Amino acid sequence: VIKSEVNYSTVKEMLHYVQSDPDQFMKQIDSSLAKQSLTSQESTKIKKHFENALKGHTYLKRTRS
Repeated sequence: VIKSEVNYSTVKEMLHYVQSDPDQFMKQIDSSLAKQSLTSQESTKIKKHFENALKGHTYLKRTRS
């Protein structure tokens, strides 16, 4: 049972804390995707996955049913 919530940081914020550049990370993703034989839709889907992951929480979050 979770008794209290914790203030959270996003994954993007945490990367800044450890001196990593999330924007550079996304540029690397773009570069890697450009080298693959993927459709535009596939590349966009993968890129959105990583963008959403960077916006994600680093702690448990409450889900609504």
